[in-house]
Amino acid sequence: MEKKFSGERVVLGAAAFLFCSLGFLACYQSGMALFPDAYGMDMAMVSTAIMPTALVAFLTSLVYVTLDQRLHVRGLMYLTAILTAVASVILGVGSGFSMLALAFAILGVCNGTGTFAVVTEVVSAWFVEKRADKIAFALAAGMIGSAAYQFVGGQVFAAVGLKMGFMILGVVTAVLLVVIAKLMIVGNTPEEVGQVALGAENAPAVEATAESADAAELPTGGPLMKNPVFWFSSLARFLGAGQVMFVVMYATVVFGNAGIELGMAATLISVMTLLAAVFTFVSGKVLGAIGPKAFLALVVICAALDNFVMVLYGANPSMVFLAIIILLYAVGYSAATANNLVIDKLFLPGDLTSANSKLVGMLYAGNCVWLPVSGIVATNFGYPTLYVIMAVLNVAAVACWFLALGIAKGQGIQQ
Repeated sequence: MEKKFSGERVVLGAAAFLFCSLGFLACYQSGMALFPDAYGMDMAMVSTAIMPTALVAFLTSLVYVTLDQRLHVRGLMYLTAILTAVASVILGVGSGFSMLALAFAILGVCNGTGTFAVVTEVVSAWFVEKRADKIAFALAAGMIGSAAYQFVGGQVFAAVGLKMGFMILGVVTAVLLVVIAKLMIVGNTPEEVGQVALGAENAPAVEATAESADAAELPTGGPLMKNPVFWFSSLARFLGAGQVMFVVMYATVVFGNAGIELGMAATLISVMTLLAAVFTFVSGKVLGAIGPKAFLALVVICAALDNFVMVLYGANPSMVFLAIIILLYAVGYSAATANNLVIDKLFLPGDLTSANSKLVGMLYAGNCVWLPVSGIVATNFGYPTLYVIMAVLNVAAVACWFLALGIAKGQGIQQ
């Protein structure tokens, strides 16, 4: 009797995993006001202690392929669960700068092993057809998880305190991650359980680089570091890294300057995140319908308009302009996150895991650079200037994506 295709089950598992892993990584944001009292330091020290997350995530991404070869997908998920529990215990019992920095450094490893790279890898392994749709579904689940954990985290922190809240949320999340990896992730690849990826039999023949490859191996385009597609993609990731994060970080400040109280501003940002999840859910279909270049044009138009609306009307927004900000941010957020889908159009199958992990690393590297830069610009030149700079950076990032797509097409990669 032929086995039922397990790809849909794996996609649901990947989505659930990202919901929990990304959600826990985001929940601390709802308790930021409580950190100084809980850990005995001012907010500047708290921000400094949190910084290692992006740096460690970047370093982890550089060795992701090695970890993947040793542990495979399910092993990486188990590792993420263990480290989530360890970090939550340290946050629960520790105090002072060193313990806080250690906990967030461990969470940085979780960010590198248990979010976008591993989820994109496992979904891509099971789907050739409908791959963009399935990745978009998982990414949308991750954003919904971020919104859900931020809301639940705020309630838990208010009820039991920041430290105990971290322990409860972290341990529960770790258990859920183990259960999801065990029950929902059916093998590391479809071949491992006697199945084939959906659409693999209909995949078009690749160019000479693939024809000369071993039949048992996935085709590659040669050394990744010598491929100009990789370098233009890396530059695109680096330049565009701050777009989403900075809108979230500084939107509350801009709304506050406009007279919107903090609770309402936080609610608006939650609405933004949920709308972004909705748009991300359909972004795979949009990409398939209009093609990668038109899709990227949508990214830059929406994100740039959003930034300029914040500049023009952020100081005194009516509800109409506020609605525009939310909608454009949601479309720009989802499209920016869905750049993960564009990567599939740039590399041969044998290069995808390595390329994706390194490009995620460039995202974290960009965060390390643009985070302090944004603070300096906002402090010395104001938030309108910051939003204009972000819009320019985003245009430059999309231009790099266009160049990468053009070169990849010239290499014979179907788009």
